[in-house]
Amino acid sequence: MLERVERLSRQWRQLLGVGAADDAPDPFAVGALVARAYPEREALARPITAGLSRGRFLLAGGQGAALPEGDALAGASALAVAHLDAAQAEGRVFLAAPLDLQLLRAQATWEDSVRWDTRSGTLVAQQELRVGALVLETRPLRQIPAAQRINALSGAIRAEGLHLLTFSPEAAQWRARVESLRHWRPDDNWPDVSDRALLDTLDDWLGPLLGALAPARIWRG
Repeated sequence: MLERVERLSRQWRQLLGVGAADDAPDPFAVGALVARAYPEREALARPITAGLSRGRFLLAGGQGAALPEGDALAGASALAVAHLDAAQAEGRVFLAAPLDLQLLRAQATWEDSVRWDTRSGTLVAQQELRVGALVLETRPLRQIPAAQRINALSGAIRAEGLHLLTFSPEAAQWRARVESLRHWRPDDNWPDVSDRALLDTLDDWLGPLLGALAPARIWRG
């Protein structure tokens, strides 16, 4: 492989009329070149937490990546990854170069993000400066479009269940009575208000209610 690279290098130098340079290349220039070739492999360092050590990165394409233990690049803020294995959850990085964060910022665009945070039980609405899956900066989203708010909350309820909603004792009793009547008098066409049915028809009965609520009145789990 190296012999082939050297041969191609000689050919290009001859075509361009330039001499060989023995100086070591600027690592950040190498990173910029790799990033142009593989933009989906631009990567940001993950925060160091109890579950993550140094040398763990998130790629712009959404995949995780990890450097070998003790690698000199483990402390880099950003990388351009030239070679990694095909692991789905977290690939092992074999070849990478440091990447200037300003290069990433030059590519980034602001995007609205409205999502339900399961850990805090709150609706998170913010603008994110993003390059693919990489978030470089955030700022609060003051005006939340109703459709995005409804989609985020409905998705959270479907994922976690109706316990995210607090039914009053009267409403819970009414549901129980209706469900009993459905079983006792099936020919009377009582509505199905079971958990499964309410989740299946969430957009029909909850969507209009959520759309009418001001953002400040959205519950916080």
